[in-house]
Amino acid sequence: IALSWSDDDERYSIRVVDADGHNPRVVFQDSAYYYMEVNGFSPDGRHVILELDRTNGRFDYGWLDLDGGGIRFFFKNVTWVLGDVLFSPDGRYAAYNGSAEHPSVGPRDARILEIATGRTWPLVTWPSDDTPNGWAPDGRAIVLSSDRGGTPGFWLQPVRDGRAARTR
Repeated sequence: IALSWSDDDERYSIRVVDADGHNPRVVFQDSAYYYMEVNGFSPDGRHVILELDRTNGRFDYGWLDLDGGGIRFFFKNVTWVLGDVLFSPDGRYAAYNGSAEHPSVGPRDARILEIATGRTWPLVTWPSDDTPNGWAPDGRAIVLSSDRGGTPGFWLQPVRDGRAARTR
C-alpha cells in the first residue's frame, strides 16, 4: 500500500506499508514540496505516479519506484494539475484527462502518457470534454465519458499501442 503522509509538522512524504499494516517505511520525501499525493498505481504495484506541489504554485509529476529506485520526472514546474491517471493493463501507458498545454483547463481530451519515455499525445480530439474512465481488461479499448453526442454518455475507443485504433 502506498500513501501520502503528513507528520505533526505538516511535512509530507510518500510511505508504503504491507497489506497487513506492518513494516511502514518512507520511500520519498523532499522538503522542496509542501504537499504530495499518489495519482495512480502501476499494475505491478511497484510504481506510482506522484503529484508534487511546489510552494510557488507549480507542480512536478514523477514515476516513483516503491522498491527504492528513486523518482523519474515526467513534468516539472508546470502550472496545471494532472489528476488521476489510469494505467493500461500492461503498464506501458497511462490515460488521463487533459490538453496539450493546460491539462486542467477545458475543453479537455483523453490523453496518453507513455511511461517509458514520458511522451504524451491526445487519444482523441473533440470540441467536447472526453474523460477516460478505464481500460478494457485486454488493453485494446478505453471507456470514455463524453458529451460529444450532445448529452453525457459513454463511448468505447479502440486502442492499439497507446493510440486510437480504427474499428472495422
